[in-house]
Amino acid sequence: MRSAFEHTGTGRTLIHALKYRGVVAVVDVLAPAMAGLIPPTARALVPIPRAHQRRLRYGIDPAWELARAVGKATGVEVVSALAPPVFSRPHAGGSRSSRRVPIFRVVSETPLPAVLIDDVVTTGSTIVGALLALGRIQGAVTATSAVTSLVGGVHP
Repeated sequence: MRSAFEHTGTGRTLIHALKYRGVVAVVDVLAPAMAGLIPPTARALVPIPRAHQRRLRYGIDPAWELARAVGKATGVEVVSALAPPVFSRPHAGGSRSSRRVPIFRVVSETPLPAVLIDDVVTTGSTIVGALLALGRIQGAVTATSAVTSLVGGVHP
């Protein structure tokens, strides 16, 4: 897993603008850094979809917007392979022990090797849920990470 920025300061501000205010223009800042982290062998980018109630509430799916921009920058196909859970409890501010791995459904075939795309990684439970649904993937790239050792680096 690799992340373009730490989930602090400007990185956090940009992600919050995208997630909670629908400021899609921030992908123009985040996507180039994410594109540089996509392995050259990747054949598909799979955005991790936002839960339906959050997409309705905020009017945006941040991972889809980021994947679209990263795909445009890299020429890698974006595949909507996962259906989100209908409801998902917020992770922000909650205790780590109360978080659960979300259950995604696979809705389309994904060319391999594929890379998961998401806006932020905190505990990794969302990425684990997507990985469990899809099976084998090449990796995951997020815009920001609360785990500083993942920023710009390669980790299993």
